[in-house]
Amino acid sequence: MEAYGQDTPPDYPLETICGFKLLLVGGKNDLLASPADYHWLMGQLKGNEDTTLMELELGHTSLVTPVEKTHIYEIFDYIKGLDSGTGIN
Repeated sequence: MEAYGQDTPPDYPLETICGFKLLLVGGKNDLLASPADYHWLMGQLKGNEDTTLMELELGHTSLVTPVEKTHIYEIFDYIKGLDSGTGIN
């Protein structure tokens, strides 16, 4: 509270985040960060034309404690594709 002089931090202008490639990974089965939440965030990041949303059939902890690692490989393949120019857009 002291850092901002108010009870909550001020809003950050998310539309100013730009100039680099950004991958958002959203879980369709996430009960904490719903698809509505990450679609809202995508809308806020409209200033970054290099933002990609990868929607996967995941819950909230699926990236941290995966039962199946297929989605991890999908994410790594995407990231590797950024270097070669073949990433998803």
